[in-house]
Parts: sequence; C-alpha cells; structure tokens
Amino acid sequence: MSTASAVYHDENLISDNQPISAPVEVSADKGVAKKLSDELHTKTATLETENTVHFNSFVAARGQKILLANPINSNVPLHWEVEYFEMDEWKKLIGDFKVFEGLEPGAEVKARISHKKDQPYSMLPYTLVFGSLPVLKGYRLDDQVGMKRIPSGFTQPSFLPVQGVTTARLEASFTDSEGVPLKGAVGRFELNLRESRIRPIVEWLVSDVAGQVSKTISFDRCYGGQESGEINYFYGPGTWRSYYYVGTYRFDNVYSDSVVEAPVQPDQVFGHVCHHRKVRR
Repeated sequence: MSTASAVYHDENLISDNQPISAPVEVSADKGVAKKLSDELHTKTATLETENTVHFNSFVAARGQKILLANPINSNVPLHWEVEYFEMDEWKKLIGDFKVFEGLEPGAEVKARISHKKDQPYSMLPYTLVFGSLPVLKGYRLDDQVGMKRIPSGFTQPSFLPVQGVTTARLEASFTDSEGVPLKGAVGRFELNLRESRIRPIVEWLVSDVAGQVSKTISFDRCYGGQESGEINYFYGPGTWRSYYYVGTYRFDNVYSDSVVEAPVQPDQVFGHVCHHRKVRR
C-alpha cells in the first residue's frame, strides 16, 4: 500500500470543498470501546476536552485484513494521536495507516484517539478510517445513454471506447480482502477534459451495502472539436462528420493495497463529442 493511495492527501478535496461522503459517526469515550459494524468506517468526531479519549474496536469476522488510517491534511497540524492495542500494550500509529493481516476469524483490533499533550486544546474534528481493507474489483465508464457514437476508424486515436456529450455512467464494485462485498469503500474518479477547455471533473464516491458504486458523471458540452473522417449514412443518408475532443479518465481505490489489487491501470481514453454535421447529401 502506498501512502498516497492510502490517505487523503489530494488538495482538490480541500480546495474544491468536497468532503468525504461516507457516513459520519460519533466515537465512544469514557473508556468504553464502540464496536464498529462490518464495513469500512470513515469517522469524524471532536475530542470534548484535552483529556477525552475515544475508543473503537473492529472484529475481523472472516479473518479479513483490517485498515486503520489517519487521513492527514499537511496544511493543518494534528492535535490528536491514534493508537492501537497490540501485544498487551497501546502503540502509536506511525505514519498515516496500518494494515492488520494474518488475522484469525473473530480477531478484534482496538484503537483509541486522544489529544496530544504537547498541543493546545483544539475543538477541530479529527477523522479516522477503520474497518475492512477495501479491494477494488473493477470499474467501467459507459457511454451517455441514447447518444450516437462515432464509429471506430474515423478519429485519432481510431477507437474512442467511451463517448459522451454531457454525461457518462460510472459503475464500480468493492469487496474486502476475502471477496465479500464491502460497504464504505471510498473511490476517487477523475475525468480530464483538457482539450475541451473544461476543468477536471472529480468525484469522491462511497460504496453501498452491496459494495457497488453507481454514478452519472455530468460535464459541460464542448464546442469546436477535432474533425472526424467522413462517415457515410450516419444519422441518415449522405456523408457526415463528427466533432470531438479526446480526454482521459480514471477511478482509484483511495485505500488500496497493492498486494491484493491488480497493478494500477493507466488513464483510459474518453471521447467528448461536440456535435455531428452533414457535409454532403
């Protein structure tokens, strides 16, 4: 697992004011551990005083890998620290994350969050990610429904596998490390339409109880465009040309484990279709 893929370092998440949409939960305190349900949890809470400690626990019901992550925004100094219970003692989380693996079914991992003693008290909330390690099983982006595709062989590159005018449909699926559908996994989708002179489209998406992500991606219409080769009998009789730009897209598991998942795939090609025009009868 790389640090970049394991935590929210992306400045777009802050600058675009797009917080994680995973369910927000309040941690237990007073020394009583809150037992978390079988999913990946993104928890946001505030330490009520400088002496408050929040305890949480998660059970690996199937012996699946467990993720404990402390998403860090480098622009904001941390006033809290995260610890986990191992070998009969509390240990500080070093770095941004830890993956617990080789667990027996029913094994429990405990974590606690407390205020740093060397920092002045802050009421700013902390964020903790805790639960089953997510595995991205696959994703796809589908054409805009009902649109007329530019056929293969008339563009550069010659094949635009996914095409859209103002929308496209994203589908993805997540499981835990044992292959069971996982709720709460976080994915980041980016559609780059630089040629179309449109800012990148970024979506942060969370899987449902079936481990699925389903989202219609919307973007602006393009104008101008590269001219395709001549196409006979396209919208009807005659010769037609299409006008388009070439973009790219990708979908990443924010909390990935390179040992479990396939190698990171390169950006995929997207055809941003502007319009079609009849050039000869």
